[in-house]
Amino acid sequence: MRFFSAFLRALGDNIPRIRGVPRLETIDFSRLPKVSKGLVPTYYLSRGAFFRHLLYSSIFHTVKHHSKLFEDTASVILQWGDYRLPRDMSRRRGLFSVAKLSRETVDVKLESDALKSSDGKEISGRKVIYAEHGWLPRSTYQLSSQGCNCRSHVTFESSKEYVRLVGGFEKLKRLKRNLVAGFGDVPVIHAHYVEQPFFLVAQQPKTGNDLVFLKSGASLGGSIQQGKFSTQLGQALIDYVESVPSSCRIIFAQHPGDFHRNRYRVNSCNTMIYAGHGPRTIDLVRHVNCRGVIAINSNILHEALLWQRPVLALGEMQAGPAVESPFSGKLQDFLRAGGKQSNCAELRDQYLAMLFAYQWTLSDLQEPLILREILRDVDGLVPCTVRREYGSCL
Repeated sequence: MRFFSAFLRALGDNIPRIRGVPRLETIDFSRLPKVSKGLVPTYYLSRGAFFRHLLYSSIFHTVKHHSKLFEDTASVILQWGDYRLPRDMSRRRGLFSVAKLSRETVDVKLESDALKSSDGKEISGRKVIYAEHGWLPRSTYQLSSQGCNCRSHVTFESSKEYVRLVGGFEKLKRLKRNLVAGFGDVPVIHAHYVEQPFFLVAQQPKTGNDLVFLKSGASLGGSIQQGKFSTQLGQALIDYVESVPSSCRIIFAQHPGDFHRNRYRVNSCNTMIYAGHGPRTIDLVRHVNCRGVIAINSNILHEALLWQRPVLALGEMQAGPAVESPFSGKLQDFLRAGGKQSNCAELRDQYLAMLFAYQWTLSDLQEPLILREILRDVDGLVPCTVRREYGSCL
């Protein structure tokens, strides 16, 4: 894996740039590994930016070499992430658009002075498609005109048959089995961490746009506003969880994107693991003594479902706050019950099937007919259905 990571870094560094921003040029994808087809664990991918560059370059490559198919496609701006940006974007660089798709020219260019509306749905009057890493595995992509993650058009409905979309329960079992196998064997973890049953709390960086607690329905947000906990996100999460009696020891795992060291205070009966200074979060999730996983809306909750761990989301996931989902419940009940949940296995399978069904792969973006449909109406498509529809003619 060390050599594979070095290969990804070298390949990513070779993508041409303008003032540090990747420039969209044709890349010979026949020379690249089909990374999105293989179930590559996110923790082995050293640079998330590499997959962002591949997304942009794939679309540019496909549009440029199949221009006739896109002659009647309206301009679309592709934006990585959906962070709310200021109205004055004249100095902002890094927004890419599939623009001027006409008989005269096919141009994928850098938008240097785009304006974004207050609701975040349009830039310079053009349709916006927001892109982010997929859920399982992270090397896939989520695409939506409404936003990323909990703001996406992809919303779980407990009454819907998502398993049927992916091809039935046997196909779903195979998908889950392949993902689990892709993470490899569970490494030996020092007994200090795992000799007794524990709850795992995955922290998140305070800069994340998903962490707008006052709008997410998370009770943690209200508690911060009332002055009950620290205004510093990481410490507030610790204080919030420790304010409730627990039947097990609690391990708090720092997010890799949080570079602060030795700044968090935890009770002596619990443990704080700083990024790079202890076992990986996913390895703790996989350990037999893990009794449950708690996070605000981290993707680690999705990965925990693969190992059938009880999960609790303090913020909004793809299910939202008001529907029956694998993440429903209250912190007090979750900790006191030792992580036991009444959510049935079928509900969890339906949720995982939804994630599998609504993810796009790099290969999809390299197929011109599929890409054309994405640019026209991404919210009206089910990726796994689109692949079956166009698979016979590609």
